[in-house]
Amino acid sequence: MEKILLVGVNARFSHPNAALFYLRNAVAGMGYDVVLKEFTIHARPEEIARYVLDERPAAAAFSVYIWNTRIAKRLMEILAPVKDFPVVLGGPEVSYNASEWIEGYPGTDFIITGHGEEGFRRLVEAGFSSTARIIHSHNPHFSEIPFPYTDEDLVGFAHRNVYYESSRGCPFRCAYCLSSRADQKLEFRDVERVGEEIGRIASHRPKLVKIVDRTFNADAARARAIWKRLMERYAEHGTTFHFEVHPSLLGEEDLVLLESAPAGLFQFELGIQSTHRATLEAAGRRGNWEKERAAIAALLSRTKVSVHVDLIAALPFEDLAGIEESFNRVYALGARHFQLGTLKLLPGTEMRERAGEYGMRFSEDPPYEVEENYWLSRDDMPLVKKIARLLDGLYNSGAFRITLSELLSRFATPWELYAAFAAMFADTSDISWLRMHGLIEDLVSSTFPTDIALMRDCLSWDWFSSFDTHRIPAFIKNDAMRAARRTLDELVRTRAGKYSVGVIGDPARARVFAPETVEFRVKYMQGKGIAVFVGGNGVPVLL
Repeated sequence: MEKILLVGVNARFSHPNAALFYLRNAVAGMGYDVVLKEFTIHARPEEIARYVLDERPAAAAFSVYIWNTRIAKRLMEILAPVKDFPVVLGGPEVSYNASEWIEGYPGTDFIITGHGEEGFRRLVEAGFSSTARIIHSHNPHFSEIPFPYTDEDLVGFAHRNVYYESSRGCPFRCAYCLSSRADQKLEFRDVERVGEEIGRIASHRPKLVKIVDRTFNADAARARAIWKRLMERYAEHGTTFHFEVHPSLLGEEDLVLLESAPAGLFQFELGIQSTHRATLEAAGRRGNWEKERAAIAALLSRTKVSVHVDLIAALPFEDLAGIEESFNRVYALGARHFQLGTLKLLPGTEMRERAGEYGMRFSEDPPYEVEENYWLSRDDMPLVKKIARLLDGLYNSGAFRITLSELLSRFATPWELYAAFAAMFADTSDISWLRMHGLIEDLVSSTFPTDIALMRDCLSWDWFSSFDTHRIPAFIKNDAMRAARRTLDELVRTRAGKYSVGVIGDPARARVFAPETVEFRVKYMQGKGIAVFVGGNGVPVLL
């Protein structure tokens, strides 16, 4: 039986390429052995090409996205002079500039634009002998597209995310997003089918199921019905379900329902993008900051949903001061995760077509990030990018909670704190805990030298709260810590009833913290002198 090879090059091992599984189903029973092969972007193009050639397929199809475009182009160059089979490309990176790929990369035989199931099926049906090299084909309604995964697939996802679509398309027309195009009309699967398909996924107990609908709560009643079903069936299942949710569409009925969702069940990503009306209107983004702020604040205060929020820098009409204002407003919400991205002008989007109108200069190579516009200069962008990286290393890591709280009290705004860090942040590739610790020590030593002992206490506490390991940094191994260990050992020896294994666990495994400053004891330890960390949850026993 002849073989069709479907190849994905993913950003990470944990991110499978759902498109390949849909395509496999689209051509099931058509007389081919369909083989899926996934690499990551760390694989060399030469390695991928060698694999493809060694498989001797009847045809090979590649899924092209913003993160693997360079690799795909190099693959076409390598394969062009040596392959004896047709190569098919599909995906968002080739759908709206297909002729450029056909003309520029001779290894490309066919390109399927848009959602590819029907176009790929027809191409296979024709034996890869179509006279048209760029194939535009209308898919059936999304409700008619089969569930992409087999049980065998899902077993293989044990240590990976599982991507699932309950709908395709989007009702909104954000000018920077491909889902805003007219050919991306909103189509739903019905609630009962969604429940059954998620049930198949959940039966394998994955850690994370990412429902990748562009706006999951576009139909609020439908969203609530699905959330309710998941809450009833998977409250203690150990799986987290991720949703992209529009904050403007969150209402009181949603919040009342979500108040009952247990911690760890739901993770919401809410795109704010900007807090300024003129910017949102220019971007075609429906949103009202005050309404969104209230909805997100209620979500955070009334529910246990893990909340992720996003801003996009370099949108029209927002200068550096405007970004700073949006940053401070969103930071104040206290979401679990806060991403500050830079606008990307994706091929096929309205914003890319209007780049000249806004003075936008952008990289011609993926990810097509804006480098300047009429409101942001090239000199502004390094600060924005540094603060975005610092957010990941300091805020999103969750490993500097007490330290950041103390530092923020010494600056007028969060932006001013992060800008101060950015001024000394040269190596943006390294955002490890120890690197961030070094930045904090440097900042405090130069700006608040009298607070250095308190800040070291904060950093030590954050380390013990964040990492369940005895391999602690050298700066924590001070005389106070060693004395605290001796004190704990003596307490355990002489007062076993109160300081028994049942209270602190195995004394030999306990991690002991003792602050150098009275101020830390009073503020964070109820005046106690020793904290014993006995597990991985970061909650100590105070002695």
